Amino acid sequence: MKKIFLIIISSTMVFSANEQLGLLKNMIIPGWGFQELDNQKNQSKKYLLRDVIIWSSLITARNSSDLFEDYYTTLGIDHSNASILEYGDGYAINVGNYDSMDEYNNVMLRKRRPSDVYPVNQGYEWEWDSTSKRVKYKKMLQASRDLDKIGDFAVAGLIINRLISSINYLYYVQTGKNSKLNSSIINSKKDIKLNLEYTF
Repeated sequence: MKKIFLIIISSTMVFSANEQLGLLKNMIIPGWGFQELDNQKNQSKKYLLRDVIIWSSLITARNSSDLFEDYYTTLGIDHSNASILEYGDGYAINVGNYDSMDEYNNVMLRKRRPSDVYPVNQGYEWEWDSTSKRVKYKKMLQASRDLDKIGDFAVAGLIINRLISSINYLYYVQTGKNSKLNSSIINSKKDIKLNLEYTF
């Protein structure tokens, strides 16, 4: 993505100062550069609305991920006596997959993976007081990770929205026509999608 931004920025040298300023505005806030163009106020609102929706998704996903992380960490510490915060993601996942460290170690030995066995009496021990609590922990951990991925996709969406806005701005300034490249937000009950389109 950095290369794409560098190409766009370096390509602005061939454009006028006004075009460069409009391009920069679109890279900062999608649609901002369209404000100064005749009959393009509607385009400006569309790009800005998409950006607001993507930002909202990013903030919601990150906050929800952090909330689930707090829940599963507390649950793991309280009901398995695991040192969730000390040993990283791999350890946290193993705590969710096995009722105890002994069970995990035995499975690793059966699979002939002795290098994955946790050493005894070095703080890795855990033992769930019930399987149902472990399953609840595992679901919350997975939800936190899924929401974190959604946040990553939202960041990519913010970058793409800026690129599309900038490309379409330059195309309109150079040709006086709207580009065939476009994007839209599809909002369903289950998810929000950033859709890219090219009309032939």
